[in-house]
Order: sequence, then C-alpha cells, then structure tokens
Amino acid sequence: EHDDEMRENALQALESFALRCPSAVGACHLDAILVVCLQFIKYDPNYTEDVEDDEGGEEMEFDEDEDEDNGSSAGEYSDDEDSSWKTRRAAGKCLSAAIQACPPANFPSLYTQTCSVLVARLREREES
Repeated sequence: EHDDEMRENALQALESFALRCPSAVGACHLDAILVVCLQFIKYDPNYTEDVEDDEGGEEMEFDEDEDEDNGSSAGEYSDDEDSSWKTRRAAGKCLSAAIQACPPANFPSLYTQTCSVLVARLREREES
C-alpha cells in the first residue's frame, strides 16, 4: 500500500513539473516521463495476463521479491486492499500533462507511442 502511495506522489510531482515548467522539462525529460507514465498506466498487481510486452517479450514485474520478504503472497492481496488504481490514475494525469507540454510537431510520434497502450486499458477483463 505504501508503494502505491509513493508511486502516486512521484507521478503527481512529474505531472506538476510538466504542467508548470514545460520549457524546463524539455524534450529529453518528456520522453522519460512518457515512458514512466505508460509503464504505470499498465500497472495492476491483481491482474496477470499472458500477453507479451512490446519491449523484449517479457511481462512487467514489480517488486515480487518484496512480497516474498514480507511473508505475503499475491493470493493474499485482495481487491478490498487494492490501491493500485491510484497509481494508474496518477499515471494518466501525468501522461495528460506530458502531452500538453509536448510540442505539436511531436504529436505524430506521441500518438503512435501512447494510443495502443491507452486503447488496451479500455478492454474488458471479465466476460459479461
């Protein structure tokens, strides 16, 4: 739970930098912010999918060793305790701020980089 709060706060800080200091953030930092945002928009410790990641064919991993050290397992983490949605929400807001700070000339590459990830997040996980 504390990790989710830390991620949320870090993403909120990046969002503030992108919104309030777009010229200071610059193109080199914007790319790094976009990568982090896209990574954490997909973050969901309660859901595992057998789809390979675009970068190298590996699934994303987040602090699995830490769960083992605490003596807890992934099966003990219930939806009632889940606060990872805050991380995804903060990543979405940060992505929005990064897009606003991005120069219009970069929109085509930004579109190809972000749209597939965002559309994939809209997919239903449970059968109706």
